[in-house]
Amino acid sequence: MLILSTIAAIVLVAFLFWIVRGSNGVTKPGSSPRLHRVDTLAFRNLLSKNDEAYLRTSLSPTRYRLVRRARLRALQQYLLWIAADCAVLLAWMRANQRQPSRGAETMARKAITLRLTALALWALLWVEHLVPGIEFRPGAALGNYEEFWRSAEVYLTNNRSQPAWSSGQG
Repeated sequence: MLILSTIAAIVLVAFLFWIVRGSNGVTKPGSSPRLHRVDTLAFRNLLSKNDEAYLRTSLSPTRYRLVRRARLRALQQYLLWIAADCAVLLAWMRANQRQPSRGAETMARKAITLRLTALALWALLWVEHLVPGIEFRPGAALGNYEEFWRSAEVYLTNNRSQPAWSSGQG
């Protein structure tokens, strides 16, 4: 039991380090961050309770479960892209920051908070995927992402960098 607890603690510490550290999305100082284009309108539609109710009433129970799971996977993909964008922006800021600034600290805090939120919601959606009666709707994450992205655009513009957009394939 002690060995299992120790392994679990090591995995948790490694996971937390990965969350806070970010990714290697930016390799060189002076390069542009490579970000995903998250379609907020599509994300919002996936969160719609009206759409969910319509699908529930218009599809057979078997078909509805299939569609619902596909929608959950799409939500999870958006959340992973949001988390990845936060990690890339953090790595870009580390690589390109010449002097610590208040704006950079604020952006870093927002990025870490949003990354943690997106990854936690991603995990909760697995619970929803496994237990059909439970519903989580990460609408707050979408609002936080939109606010974060507006701040990031201002920050990147002030630091003379435009993001390079990935094809949205992951």
